[in-house]
Amino acid sequence: WVEQVSQNQDLSQAQYSIYDVVGNRVSSGMLSLSGAGDSVQKEFPDIASGLYMFEVVSADKRFVIRLIKQD
Repeated sequence: WVEQVSQNQDLSQAQYSIYDVVGNRVSSGMLSLSGAGDSVQKEFPDIASGLYMFEVVSADKRFVIRLIKQD
């Protein structure tokens, strides 16, 4: 599973978390997006099929994306 995240703002040293539908965190880590239009690809092979919320938090920004993983 590969999900692309792009943002037109500086998100250097941002932390991501992935939550299942009941709010359990199933994965987390750091992202390093340094400029406008940068993108990152992450693979999450250990996560089962289903609906998830992908949250990215930096020093002064936060956004959440709904993800559906299909095998």
